[in-house]
Amino acid sequence: MKEMAKLAEKGMEIKEIPKADKVLVYGKAKEYLCVRIVNTKANRKRLTQMPHQELEDLSLTLALCFPLDGRREDGSMEVTDELMGIWGMEEETLFQQAWGNMERRQPPVLQDMGAMFGMADPRNLLAGGADFPHKPEGQMFVLTNQGMRYGASALACPGVMEKISRLFPEGFYILPSSIHEVLIVPKDGELVPKELGNLVREVNQIEVSSDEVLSDRVYEFDREKGKIRQIPESLPKERGMER
Repeated sequence: MKEMAKLAEKGMEIKEIPKADKVLVYGKAKEYLCVRIVNTKANRKRLTQMPHQELEDLSLTLALCFPLDGRREDGSMEVTDELMGIWGMEEETLFQQAWGNMERRQPPVLQDMGAMFGMADPRNLLAGGADFPHKPEGQMFVLTNQGMRYGASALACPGVMEKISRLFPEGFYILPSSIHEVLIVPKDGELVPKELGNLVREVNQIEVSSDEVLSDRVYEFDREKGKIRQIPESLPKERGMER
């Protein structure tokens, strides 16, 4: 195992691989907890062995995310029921810790999609506090995290949907672009749920790798209930299209 570790360190060009106590001792592991989001049906078997919280047809899971020197991606491992048992911690406590970590290290980011191509203001629309001077003029916005990796979980980050609903008081649609981001589309009457659902499914089939597909459905935020819900009109009549 030591020889394997040396080879891994050399191959990844990092200073060290996280030691066992960073994983097995909760007091050290808790600072690395993060939340990820996956499709429930596509991950049904894995989810039976992992702490998770369901959100419509999606599930929030936990992982340990270790920063690796000089690399864009973090090293990570999933939190299983076995590991949670070793820690002797409750699921709800782990999620609270993970959300707090992400708020500090990988805060949610909402930007006009045009900013990705240098065609719009790149500012984070969620960084302005509770009051917004004016409604953004774009037609489509990207919601992710600061690192733009596994950022779709930002849609479940406490308080994020409420902030976005103040930005778009007329309401908005949530399109699952991939496990890395979702798209926010204000309800302006130009695009209807059925068309948006067809768009999501087409992109999933052509542009997104199968392991990064989040969902074929379109969602909206129910302001009164404070919850995300699926929009039935966005689903195809023949569910065989779903992946």
